[in-house]
Amino acid sequence: MKGESGVRLGIAQHHSGMTLSPGHNAVITLTVEDLHEAKDEMIKKGVVCIGEIQEVPGHVRLQLVRDLDGNHLQLVQMLGVPK
Repeated sequence: MKGESGVRLGIAQHHSGMTLSPGHNAVITLTVEDLHEAKDEMIKKGVVCIGEIQEVPGHVRLQLVRDLDGNHLQLVQMLGVPK
């Protein structure tokens, strides 16, 4: 995982806490070095954040966003990965 970066497509199973219905829950994830910095840059470009930053302690930080065309994207910062 060292130096991991790039883009991924995530497809999740539906569960009771999800607001998206099955068939609408595929999300492209963009791995970033600093989630707070990337979030601020995206907001400056008109992207809307959906909810707050979520964190799986010691593993990953996540922020779901909606771009200007209405597409959902997820910004991801890997935690505990040596730089």
